[in-house]
Amino acid sequence: MTATSPTIRDFMTPIPATVSDELTLADALDRMYSDNVRHLPVVDSNGVLVGMVTTRDIAVAASVRDLDPQKTPVAAAMTAAPYACEANTPLIDVAYHLEHERLGSAVVTEGERPVGIFTTTDALRALRTFIAGHSVEPAVKPSHLVDKEQAPVVHKHPVKPSVSVSKYDGMISWFLARL
Repeated sequence: MTATSPTIRDFMTPIPATVSDELTLADALDRMYSDNVRHLPVVDSNGVLVGMVTTRDIAVAASVRDLDPQKTPVAAAMTAAPYACEANTPLIDVAYHLEHERLGSAVVTEGERPVGIFTTTDALRALRTFIAGHSVEPAVKPSHLVDKEQAPVVHKHPVKPSVSVSKYDGMISWFLARL
């Protein structure tokens, strides 16, 4: 964290899990549970950011639009123009934009490729840091992060969790029950 004005780099989750825009909604949801995340930047075959999909997007698309999540590509439910910023963007600017637009995440990019993600979970860690007066460890870590130095991975063949629907809670259990 910088001494004067913190940047988004100071609090972003590096190396975000991403999904291909051709992946199905059901497979993207499996990826989210597998990686312990709620937001997935969507990239094309070149790794360029083309959208964002969330657990909420998937639930709404499956219920309101009556789409088959097993057959429908992520592109049908994603936000096509997610909020993105560079890693050196001041944290205060990102926080203001997220609050003003009522967004749950920002994709941190280098050029057109995602290199990090900043979510409400990261914002709460930033708040804990400022309250404590020193850096704090994340309370939750995405399970896909093994090493900060590795390149982002585009998941084209998602991991299928071997758990029953009853493991999931809230809105997602309602959604999964409809599958």
